Amino acid sequence: MRTHALYLSTICLGLLATIGLAQQGGKPEEDPREKLLGLREVRLSASVALEQRVEDAYDRGLATMAERLHAAELRFEAEFEMSDHDGRVELCRKAVERARTLERHAKGLEQAGASPIPYSLAKLHRLELEIELQKLLIEQQENQ
Repeated sequence: MRTHALYLSTICLGLLATIGLAQQGGKPEEDPREKLLGLREVRLSASVALEQRVEDAYDRGLATMAERLHAAELRFEAEFEMSDHDGRVELCRKAVERARTLERHAKGLEQAGASPIPYSLAKLHRLELEIELQKLLIEQQENQ
């Protein structure tokens, strides 16, 4: 008798679970934290691929300095969001160095007669990164 009751209750629970899944569209509930992590990983992968494609296009003369800056910024944001505090400081330092290099390159283009806009954008981008780096260093200093 007990075996029948356990058997029937197992069947009923299975049916209830099936009905519940059917009402949810057939998908079990996904943990929002896992989904967020997955989305961040996809974003990072896509931003790395984009930056590589833009760099290749830039080397062939098919992309602009602004597109190069934008791709680098997207990658930085994706990496920044996935790292801890120490990692963020290191990322900011590297990003500031890349931004300085791009700024010098854009300044050279401007002096050669190109538009001043890429240089202005590169300079502003570098300043934004340096400000972020200083904020992180201040936060690190206060936490010690």
